Formats: sequence, structure tokens, C-alpha cells
Amino acid sequence: MKSTISKQQWLGWIEEQQKSGLSVAAFCRDNTINADKFYYHRGQLNKPSPPEGSVFVRAQRTGSQLTINKSDLTLTIGRSRLQVPVNVSPQWLAALMTSLA
Repeated sequence: MKSTISKQQWLGWIEEQQKSGLSVAAFCRDNTINADKFYYHRGQLNKPSPPEGSVFVRAQRTGSQLTINKSDLTLTIGRSRLQVPVNVSPQWLAALMTSLA
């Protein structure tokens, strides 16, 4: 039977581990917690949230060409071409799109 552990319980354990001074491995061993799951949930809680008010929309192709490779993203519309690194900040890209609108 699979038991469900709440997000609040994981948060409690993560805070408790940080205050304990124990390594994650020792804390998990002492509390019979799966260390891999502990690391996963700690990572999920530490993920940055998208900025408030940001809105993402799905782009639709209309006579344009979109090319993505491992290092950059290229959008071609007519004779215009925009090329940006795939790891470009979403905030920077949103600001660029807003200024072009």
C-alpha cells in the first residue's frame, strides 16, 4: 500500500534536518526517510516560482519558421530572424517581446 506524505510534512522534515546539523543521509537514516525522496522534495521546494503576473502563451506558427538546436533558438519571419541561446532568461525574453509589441 502506497502512503501519501503531504507537502507540509516534507517541509517539516526539511526544516528539521536543517536545524539538526545532521547530514541528509544521517537525518534520513535516523528518521527512516528515503533519502532520494528527501532530496527530490527539497529540490521541489527550492525551485524558483515564476514572477507574479507573468503570463505564458503558446506560440502558434503562421508562415514563420522556428528552429531549435542544442545551443540556440531561431525564429524566422519573412526576412527577419531572431536568434537567442536556449538558456536565455524567460524574463529577458518577455521584456524583449513586450518592447517589440
